[in-house]
Amino acid sequence: MNQVHEYMRYKQLPCNIQNRLLTYYEYKFKKKYFREDIITATLSVRLRREINVYQFRRLIDSVSLFKGIPHQVVVDIVNCLKPEIFLPNDVIVKASTIGDCMYFLSSGTVCVTTPTGREVCHLYDGAYFGEVALIMKDQKRIANVYALEICEVYRLDRKHFKTCCMYNTQFCKKLEKIAEERREQTALLEDLQKQYLISLDNSKV
Repeated sequence: MNQVHEYMRYKQLPCNIQNRLLTYYEYKFKKKYFREDIITATLSVRLRREINVYQFRRLIDSVSLFKGIPHQVVVDIVNCLKPEIFLPNDVIVKASTIGDCMYFLSSGTVCVTTPTGREVCHLYDGAYFGEVALIMKDQKRIANVYALEICEVYRLDRKHFKTCCMYNTQFCKKLEKIAEERREQTALLEDLQKQYLISLDNSKV
């Protein structure tokens, strides 16, 4: 943390950015005084995988998508996840941009909106989003997702998804079905929002 303070002083960051930076580091490290990357780099692949499965046990139990999926496929997936932290109001997914990953929400609350800003829902611990990007290459995001509070998420990139699910069509079909249902729901709400905005414009004429 001393290094972070020195960094902020050197960069002459304004108070609001300093506060966000401190919040991020305090949440990310939670007073841990060790270099996890150095420790894990010395472990065998098997031991590292065992530790990851234990670490992600709560996420595995809470994510409905993993239900009924072979354990080995779930293990392969969690070993490809990359942790990320988002602060309140951070945009995690932006509509109409090209996606190449999906997210699993470990803790926190996010808001999902249509491209024009109509709220679709709130997602909580154990939720996932962005799966359309894994199913279809160069597919534009169908919704915005932003953090309502500090959120800890795990990112699964398309390249890792393909490797993990290459031999498990059951998981791919399940994800495709969910992605299509969400796409239809978001499209319907977006059409309703556009009609509402048009009616507002007409009422002003």
